[in-house]
Amino acid sequence: MSLGSLLVLLGLGLFIAVMIMFPEARALFKGFTRLFIRDMASTPEGARAIYEEKINDLQEVYNKADNSYKLAAGKYEQSKTELGQLQSRLHKVEKQCEELVKDGNMELAAVKAEERQDIIEKIANADDMVTKYEEATRQAQLIYKQAEKQLKKLKAEKEEVVQRMKDNQNLNELYNNLDELKNTEGVDKLLEAVKDKDKELSQMAAGAKVVHQNKLDTKLQIAEKEAYRQETFDYLKSLQNKYGTGDKIAIPTRKN
Repeated sequence: MSLGSLLVLLGLGLFIAVMIMFPEARALFKGFTRLFIRDMASTPEGARAIYEEKINDLQEVYNKADNSYKLAAGKYEQSKTELGQLQSRLHKVEKQCEELVKDGNMELAAVKAEERQDIIEKIANADDMVTKYEEATRQAQLIYKQAEKQLKKLKAEKEEVVQRMKDNQNLNELYNNLDELKNTEGVDKLLEAVKDKDKELSQMAAGAKVVHQNKLDTKLQIAEKEAYRQETFDYLKSLQNKYGTGDKIAIPTRKN
């Protein structure tokens, strides 16, 4: 075994020994445990832990009540049995004493008479114990039934409360998710920005189209003017050739 494992075992053994030998240490440790569990009380798991701690405490009470009830009931039955035996013995001794007196044996009859008196005293004590154990049994039974009832109630309450906390927790998460889904302001702003950009691009595209069209129209106009000049020149040239009026002619320009 390694040194580390040995130290762990020694520490665990020391802790258990302290818990067994010093009730105050057990109470202190239990107090720290309760503080830790109380911090978890807001969750279903924490609630379950707290309920289970209380159930364990009540289980101890129930177990003690059960043992006390069984012990009291056993003592009660035993005391009744002893009382019955003493009564039978008294009856037997009285009969023996009567027979001795009939036979004139007074010496032995006196011994039996003393024995009879001793038995009567024991019967009185036994009868008193029967009464006391009967009452103790009744009280123990009452405590036992109360502890049993409380234990069953607490167990059922634990399941009900923990399940309700789980349901409420789930509902809370659900509503939080719904609130997040409803909160679309940021997304809406992004959509508006996208729409604005789309509109701007559409306008730019339309403007570019107009510019392009204007450039095309300008080129057509230049081509038309050139064609006009060429046609006019050709016409005048043909007239010059026809009438022999000269080689030089001015090329006219088209009026807009």
